[in-house]
Amino acid sequence: MSFLSPYDYTLLEKVIKLKEYDKEKIDLEDYFGNNNPVVVEIGCGNGHFLIEKAKQEGSKNFLGIDLKKNRITRCREKEEKYGLTNIRWIIGDAFPLFDKYLYDKQISSIYMFFPDPWPKKRHHKRRLFQKEFLTVLNRILANDGIFYFVTDHKDYYEWCKEITSENEYFIFKELESENEEYIVSVFGQRWKREGREFYPFLLKKK
Repeated sequence: MSFLSPYDYTLLEKVIKLKEYDKEKIDLEDYFGNNNPVVVEIGCGNGHFLIEKAKQEGSKNFLGIDLKKNRITRCREKEEKYGLTNIRWIIGDAFPLFDKYLYDKQISSIYMFFPDPWPKKRHHKRRLFQKEFLTVLNRILANDGIFYFVTDHKDYYEWCKEITSENEYFIFKELESENEEYIVSVFGQRWKREGREFYPFLLKKK
């Protein structure tokens, strides 16, 4: 028996849905109503991490993107519960959002926690972290912008490290594996309970 409330899809009326978006670019200043720094989470899930960030840092804007509308509906529920005005959501895929819809140097930082590692070799092409991804990341991040990544899959970590070593845009820096911020998300909590090791790093522009 589930005790979750049914999904209220009317909460998605003001959410940008990339598949239905008919403009050339997304004006984030218009979307938020100000020009504060914008922080993005790729694969925001039900919004646990980003909601906490938005509550703690009112001088920044927070943008969550996820493929599943059910998850974004739960995000909107939390947003309304806490009366947050500095957070927005997008339903869609991160790569086309970054590649096509965002302006240059528009994002101050990006978080990507526990993405699907696609562990089988024949599926590695489905991983978001690729050479092409670093190219668009470089374009949309501000000059002092930072990309944060955490995985529980060592092979994916090594994959990211190797790809970064071959790029001209970013410096790869390992982070401490023990950080409470990593386990705010549902997957972070789950993997922590299972005793999995985390492999975090950040990318900083050269």
